[in-house]
This record gives sequence, C-alpha cells and structure tokens, in this order.
Amino acid sequence: MLVALGAEVIAAEPDSAMLTELRRSLPTVRALSGSAEAIPLPEASVDAVLADNAMHWFDLAVAGPEIARVLAPGGILAELWNVMDDEVEWVSGLTRV
Repeated sequence: MLVALGAEVIAAEPDSAMLTELRRSLPTVRALSGSAEAIPLPEASVDAVLADNAMHWFDLAVAGPEIARVLAPGGILAELWNVMDDEVEWVSGLTRV
C-alpha cells in the first residue's frame, strides 16, 4: 500500500527466506537484511518506522534506541496490527479451524 501511494519504502527483514520472498514479490522496494535491533541504515535517515505484527518479537531494550537512532527529527514509530475480519466467509472458516 505504501508503494502504491508513492512512498519510498525500505524494508529490513532478518529471515533470509522471507527476505527472498519480499524481494520477489516487491522488486521496487529496497529490502535489506536487518532487524529492529540492528537496522542497516544511517542515523536520522527515515521519517517513519512501521512494524506490522512484529513488535512483540523485538528486544525493546535494544530495538527502541535503534529505532530512535534511524528516525529523523519529528519522525514517527507506528505499530500496526492486522485484525481478522470474520465477516468474510473464508476468514470465518479459518477462525473456526
């Protein structure tokens, strides 16, 4: 969605298989090997850090300062969570399983 809106997107992914899939499915996105605890970007280089269904995996004592390091002044951290819409039939079935 961010790419479609014209945003410059840089993704950091620690798992090599997921990184390969990310690069395959979104070839225009700059995808780097990295984690919340070791973001491969310079200081104050991004306006926003988004974490989708991931922050519970972070070592926040390390990731917090690392995220702050890469955020530009006035930048934001957004934690996103997907919610299952059980009004959709197949999702309702998945929920039942």
